[in-house]
Amino acid sequence: MGGTVFSAPPGTPLLDYVEAAYPPDHSDYPILAALVDNELRELTIPVQRDVMVKPITLSSSDGHRIYRRSLVFLADNRR
Repeated sequence: MGGTVFSAPPGTPLLDYVEAAYPPDHSDYPILAALVDNELRELTIPVQRDVMVKPITLSSSDGHRIYRRSLVFLADNRR
């Protein structure tokens, strides 16, 4: 959220920050990943220092690619 600062202990998963900033019930699209200091990262990474975060949703091209790739992994694991 434009310029809002969130803080938590070092090692807190990125997902915790994203859920605080963008509650799931207030979005038309799920957040699948995030750009952390302009690097595409999964939401499970622990945040160890101050970072800039931009969420990646299913509405973006990166979001579509992440979603498709996830479906491929799920389908492949069903064998």
